[in-house]
Amino acid sequence: GITVEPGSTVIPSDNRVKMEVLYNKWNIFNKLAKYYMLAGMLLLIIHFVKIFTAKKGLKLPIRIFTGIIFVLFLAHTAGLAMRWYIAEHAPWSNGYESMIYVGWATLLSGLVFMKRSPITLAATTVLAALVLFVAGMSWMNPEITNLVPVLKSYWLIVHVAIITASYGFLALGALMGFLNLNLMIFRNGRNAKRLDITIKELSYIIEVTLIIGLIMMTTGSFLGAVW
Repeated sequence: GITVEPGSTVIPSDNRVKMEVLYNKWNIFNKLAKYYMLAGMLLLIIHFVKIFTAKKGLKLPIRIFTGIIFVLFLAHTAGLAMRWYIAEHAPWSNGYESMIYVGWATLLSGLVFMKRSPITLAATTVLAALVLFVAGMSWMNPEITNLVPVLKSYWLIVHVAIITASYGFLALGALMGFLNLNLMIFRNGRNAKRLDITIKELSYIIEVTLIIGLIMMTTGSFLGAVW
């Protein structure tokens, strides 16, 4: 015989419906793209002024923008948590969700390494903004849908989370490499001493981020084979 499941097993609860209405009303990720870009660009400009002019008194604005970015990151995390609660599965099951998760992982990598190199946070915030802008494009479908059968697995959380997060660290390494090359171009006799410190600092960050990204990518690939 055919087993008929009661409607309560497929109909969303009142709390989930209310959460989805609130999630759509807030439109968190589209707003974050703009806020990330503004805060990231301003912080990047401040860091460039500090590097090239050795101006003092910039610690306060750097701390203010760092705090703002951290609050925005918490909002990003809350948005992912809301989407997870509404969909009842990890929020990295399609193209749109993967992009917003990559943006989250990218900014996380910046927060991890900001003590070693403060400019890293500014660069990753701009990169996270670009990722969210791409996620918000019309060909990306933000709709929360049910999982296709192949994704109804514990390995969705483990494999996809690890391998997708690796993109954030690898993207950070690429962005820092580009930034470092530009610093080398503008290096001259007057600023050589200051820039040499920053270039060396960024070189260490690049190496570590690429190692972390490669380890995560390799681990995720093996877990994907298990899946």
